[in-house]
Amino acid sequence: MELSKEQIIVKLERLINQADPILATAHTYARVPGTYVDEAMFNGWKADALRFLQMLSILGEEDEYYMNFKKEVSSDRQTNVKIGVEILKRVKDDIENGIFLIPIS
Repeated sequence: MELSKEQIIVKLERLINQADPILATAHTYARVPGTYVDEAMFNGWKADALRFLQMLSILGEEDEYYMNFKKEVSSDRQTNVKIGVEILKRVKDDIENGIFLIPIS
């Protein structure tokens, strides 16, 4: 399925914005260090983002953005969601500035 530049940007913006309600669930545990978010929401968002990043790249799972997202966004810690958002923002910036991961119409 070929997506237009505008469709890709809209999807990336949606993924970026979907992190806000996830981050709003931030909580801590008495005996566990760190701040965590809702695990179910996190896992759904992560799966959607990974699938989209893989689809965007001609390299698939070998793409730097994909590999970095998969490595850094590995658990439901609040900081991992923030890192994921920053990676998605960089992808969006590259698309907007003509650095294409795939041929874009």
